[in-house]
Amino acid sequence: MYHTGKIIRKSMASPTVMVLDLHVPNFSFLPGQWVDFMVPPYQWVGGFSIASSPRDVPLVRLAIKRSDHAPAKWVHDHSKVHETVQVSVGGTSVLEKDDDDAINRRPSVFCAGGIGISPVLSQYREFLHQRATAPLGTGNDDNMEPRKTLFLYSVSTPDELVFAEELAELSRPGSAFGHDRMVFTVTQSTISWNQSMSYDQGIATATHIERRRGRQLIEILEEAPANALYYICGPPSMIDEAVQHLERKGIPSDNIKFEKWW
Repeated sequence: MYHTGKIIRKSMASPTVMVLDLHVPNFSFLPGQWVDFMVPPYQWVGGFSIASSPRDVPLVRLAIKRSDHAPAKWVHDHSKVHETVQVSVGGTSVLEKDDDDAINRRPSVFCAGGIGISPVLSQYREFLHQRATAPLGTGNDDNMEPRKTLFLYSVSTPDELVFAEELAELSRPGSAFGHDRMVFTVTQSTISWNQSMSYDQGIATATHIERRRGRQLIEILEEAPANALYYICGPPSMIDEAVQHLERKGIPSDNIKFEKWW
């Protein structure tokens, strides 16, 4: 079922990524889901992951990378604030519910590559909300350490770190959610973190973020707790590499959440 919404805000979050904020009444979704995106009378349908939390509805936030694909091209070159769009929710790779005490005691690992940050950020936001509001006896009491997370965000260059400032704030020590390890890595070996790039305006003071270079996926998965739940989104090759590695380690498939749809 399609829901009618309107574009209420648009902004460039990186040199190649446009963020669209939509107002979509009577809409609901689960963290990690995506939408089919239509703009009548065009005949195309775009599939874009939701970056916002279900608790933000009727606000629905999409981050869309520039490409020659007709829906993405329309967003970047022709979309206008107040324009009407239609969205329909889909996808089954969603955050586990927090009504199971075993899940409440279990750490989570989030791995995002490039524009795959959208569904992973939605899952991470909701995870933090669940952790902060968990009743006593489910991981937040005085005798139990709160559930921890390990978050890897891989991009080709630092200025492609979409939502970096928010991730830095959510994981900052001393904040309401400061129990997390946050790792940013630049995969292009010729790029240095010390180069003057736009990302630094938002996270220059975030000394708690680990900045690495190169492909760090396997290293991060090796550093993760054995009993963790894994949430992964990125290029298909990244997902394949992660899933194959985790399966070789004996991680049950039910503990690995991913979905490839492009």
